[in-house]
Amino acid sequence: MGLPRRLFARESIAQVADLQDAIHVVTELLANWEGCHEEKLRSTYLAAFDKKWSANPPLGLLLLPTLRERLPSAAPDL
Repeated sequence: MGLPRRLFARESIAQVADLQDAIHVVTELLANWEGCHEEKLRSTYLAAFDKKWSANPPLGLLLLPTLRERLPSAAPDL
């Protein structure tokens, strides 16, 4: 059984690349969470991804709603 064809659609590949751009800083932030500027993380990385892909997320993933769902103590979206 192979991977679904939709994973290889150009739009999905573009979304995966944008996702990587949006979350690449997370590993650095985990190592230095005290220095995390959460507002900048949300507005610069997560919100930008969501804005671009919210109309038609080919992988069904938006980052700010996922953050709210998984981390209820997170501050409200900007």
